[in-house]
Amino acid sequence: MLHVEPRGSTALVEQGDTLRAADGATLRLFEAESQARKRREGSLRLEARCGENRLLIDKEPFRRSAEQELTLTVGSSLEASASFGPGEVGVPYKATVKGSGGVPPISYSADGTLPPGLTLDAKTGTVSGTPSERGLYSFKVVVSDAAGQKLAAAAVVRIAAQLTVRTSRLPVAHARGAYGARLRAGGGLAPRTWRVASGSLPRGLRLVPAGGTLVGVPRKTGAYRFTVEVKDRLGAVSSKALRLVVR
Repeated sequence: MLHVEPRGSTALVEQGDTLRAADGATLRLFEAESQARKRREGSLRLEARCGENRLLIDKEPFRRSAEQELTLTVGSSLEASASFGPGEVGVPYKATVKGSGGVPPISYSADGTLPPGLTLDAKTGTVSGTPSERGLYSFKVVVSDAAGQKLAAAAVVRIAAQLTVRTSRLPVAHARGAYGARLRAGGGLAPRTWRVASGSLPRGLRLVPAGGTLVGVPRKTGAYRFTVEVKDRLGAVSSKALRLVVR
């Protein structure tokens, strides 16, 4: 609710009078248009301004001794929340900046350089796409409303290199002798999980999923072919065909 407080000695509300809100904020009254000072006999058109907000009032004149209550709807302060996680080359990425409050419609724009392969949706605030280059990227998403309010949400996004199995050769094993060999991967995001995707390990050996280590005691000689696969926390997968000789 707003109360009208005339500023001068005149008995009628006129330009320059003040609207006072319950929280103590005040709005000044101004004539809306010079040609509409008196649209008809005994009437008056006034305008309340508060920043970018305006309210046009058509009222019959009233005396200072009376209190007039007016209702003015003003948009709340603009707020924004965002959560940007890490990404990976070749893996689809999606993050959203969410604007709230303010005066709709709300729009979004980028200040700075997004990771290559990603774009910002100006209507929804969604950053999405498939990253094409690794690196650490800093940028801002500017949230704007219809009243001209602006708020910047800062983001720092790390894009990891594409996940790959780096191990290409395995050390020779000896039948009935203890064996241990660790598989290596590059890129991607930990934790990584390993498995044998196809083929078979020599009897007596096993692959530890969490560490990617081949351990055990092979029982028979021979040349064994199999394919290992590694998967990271974003769901990226890489595989490699390997050969293990047991003498």
